[in-house]
Amino acid sequence: MSLVLDNVRVGIAGTGIDLVRGVSLALPPGETLGIAGESGSGKSLTAQAAMGLLAPGLRLDGGILLDGMRLDGAEDPAWQGVRGRRIAYLFQEPMSVLNPVQTVGRQIADVAALHQGLSRAAARAEALGLMQQVGIPDPERRAGAYPQSFSGGQAQRICLAVALAGKPDYLIADEPTTALDVTVQARILDLLMETVASRGMGMMLISHDLDLVAERCGRIAVFYAGRVVETGETRRVLSAPRHPYTAGLLEARPRIGHDGLPQPIPGQVPDLTRAVSGCAFAPRCPRATERCRSDDPGLEDGTACFHPLMP
Repeated sequence: MSLVLDNVRVGIAGTGIDLVRGVSLALPPGETLGIAGESGSGKSLTAQAAMGLLAPGLRLDGGILLDGMRLDGAEDPAWQGVRGRRIAYLFQEPMSVLNPVQTVGRQIADVAALHQGLSRAAARAEALGLMQQVGIPDPERRAGAYPQSFSGGQAQRICLAVALAGKPDYLIADEPTTALDVTVQARILDLLMETVASRGMGMMLISHDLDLVAERCGRIAVFYAGRVVETGETRRVLSAPRHPYTAGLLEARPRIGHDGLPQPIPGQVPDLTRAVSGCAFAPRCPRATERCRSDDPGLEDGTACFHPLMP
């Protein structure tokens, strides 16, 4: 049993342009997989492909398998039995997801009724229980409130309750704490990890914060220019990175008590709407050779690099 992405490509329909370029990942139940990389590296687009949520005008190639069942190419009714029920998505901006003209209790209860087949009374009881579980005080009263009456952290807790209402097996958390202050971030992440552990769920945690991934995730996949450039056990990858991009990300992060200033990676993430020859990281890489500029390295032994760093 796993959620599997097999050589997934996401491109602009009617063109040869790929924005996600051959991503293969596996997420078994009970595991937390960290997805890290700069903005524009294809993290969220890959996650949206896994949920069948790609925007019109984008095409999907490759395989998406849920416990062996093929989802790529599936009609919308098949996806309706997967989204929310088998795989749930926790978005970055809760206020862009919650319906402003419907009470939060109703929004949670509707998901419970749809995916669990509960009666209206049972769905409401489920919603109140979930609100209590995610730490909303006085759920009986607050269930009748509208999203705009909640703080950012509370709104994200409501979104988590909505995601859990279908009793999913897998959760995709897409930068779920970026818009929150540091203290609230820690509380939401603690709640996420406790919930995933107690339910035996598999979670894909997308973040640009390597320290967060290091603390919360057993495995990591580092994305660059629409593909995975390094993957493996998180502690190993972040303590002894083999890909120069991973090493660059580690040097670029601010660190408390560190004497030197963060060292940003020179240059920019490439524009994938234009043809990329060779290794996409070559223009920014101090180890690049002519081979790197002409040939595209495959992912071997967890690293896509012709000149990997040695441990």
